Amino acid sequence: PLYIVDGIISTKKIISDLNPENIESINVIKSKNATVLYGSQGKNGVIILTTKEFPKKKLKKLKRVLKKLSKEE
Repeated sequence: PLYIVDGIISTKKIISDLNPENIESINVIKSKNATVLYGSQGKNGVIILTTKEFPKKKLKKLKRVLKKLSKEE
């Protein structure tokens, strides 16, 4: 899958190095929604992690987008 941390494409290694206490939320996008949002990079799904340091304004926007996508599935 494609890994995104605080809006930045990351690697599995970076994810595994994160302190679990610093993770605010984890979202999984699969199927066509992942491909629509991330193109061919998202064809195997997308795992989005938001850390507690992520700005609250951007977090609210991300949650709205994810909520909309979950209704479409």
